[in-house]
Amino acid sequence: MLRVPASPVRSSRLVVIFVVALLVAVLMLGAAGVAGLRTAFADGPGSLCQPNGPACTTRSNDAFVDFEGLAADGCTFVDASVQTLQITTMPANETATYVFVIFSEFDTCTGTFIASASNQDPSTGLPIFNGSAQFSTPVGTASVTGTAPMFDTFGNPSTWASTIDITWQGYGPTTTSTDIFHAGQPGVFFTLSHNHATTQNAAATGVFTDEAGNNLAAVPTLDALVANATGGSVVFVKS
Repeated sequence: MLRVPASPVRSSRLVVIFVVALLVAVLMLGAAGVAGLRTAFADGPGSLCQPNGPACTTRSNDAFVDFEGLAADGCTFVDASVQTLQITTMPANETATYVFVIFSEFDTCTGTFIASASNQDPSTGLPIFNGSAQFSTPVGTASVTGTAPMFDTFGNPSTWASTIDITWQGYGPTTTSTDIFHAGQPGVFFTLSHNHATTQNAAATGVFTDEAGNNLAAVPTLDALVANATGGSVVFVKS
């Protein structure tokens, strides 16, 4: 049985994770448009600025949680995280929802990994999730429900499905942050993005099943956050 302690919130780490995931999603969508690809996500179409034009603005909602603990054998450390990110772009008013699911087991006695998996499809590099997510506005609560196919990140062919049913409840004061990010591929494209986010610490609980069907999220944790954000992006593509 996994023992998951209610650990203090690592706010700075969680905010960084939120910002990075948002920018990764922005770039994945923008790159799909540049390449002329059509990609299906959980709840929306697969283009950000393209073909709506080189510039666009976004509204986003985010929730992140990390469940971790030591198994009864005293050696196996289990870590399971879920992040759901929803982005609405203007002026097209298109919405895309992502759910990132990560699971790992590490033997602290021998210093070796036992297992590692995520819902990132190795053939596309994109997360797969069959379900839905809901967020409150302003920031405060969130939920995600569905299933995620889990792919072995060590390259092994085995896969399994995780059941996810998590709820977040924000508490305490909110904080704000502003970030500017640029990236590109020389001679191909250049992206400049900015993001203004409001985040709040949260308590999270629910269901996150491992390969054996154990619920890793049965014990509530405070290692979680919810967030709302607005931002903008400009993409320059070499013709």
